[in-house]
Amino acid sequence: MGAPVLTREGFVEETEERVGIPGMLCTLAIVKPDAFARGLQFKVREIAINDGFSLHHGWVGRPPADAMREFYGAQHEGKPYFDKLVDHMTSGLCHFVVLAHPEEAIGRWRKLMGAAKDPAVGTIRSHFCEGLPIMENLVHGSDSPESFWHEFEVLRRHGLLTL
Repeated sequence: MGAPVLTREGFVEETEERVGIPGMLCTLAIVKPDAFARGLQFKVREIAINDGFSLHHGWVGRPPADAMREFYGAQHEGKPYFDKLVDHMTSGLCHFVVLAHPEEAIGRWRKLMGAAKDPAVGTIRSHFCEGLPIMENLVHGSDSPESFWHEFEVLRRHGLLTL
């Protein structure tokens, strides 16, 4: 699948010629319950905007467990921490949002977030997650165009994005 592009008509896959205006490349982000519990949700938003991202189709609320099981299932189901991950994601408020950027969205957001383990200096996770359990890593970002499309469809079906 091609990279997701936001147009005035909605999302399309990127082709050699960008379709529509503004033609922004997209990724999916989640500000997780631990960010809300620590009052960092607006700081994360500010960091994204200051890096050139615009926010679209956002929804804030407590997600249902079935949505989070479907969202994370393809990658994490069957692993020993899967139930704890679902419990964590449903423990409080989340902000589900599509981030758009004119150049590169997926890699740019992932670089800004930092790795969940041993994040690079200057990233969101290096600033706010030091010494915390790995599950409390504040944010999520799609890791590929295929992941974006899967995540976007799951959240859309469950009403967790405003469209």
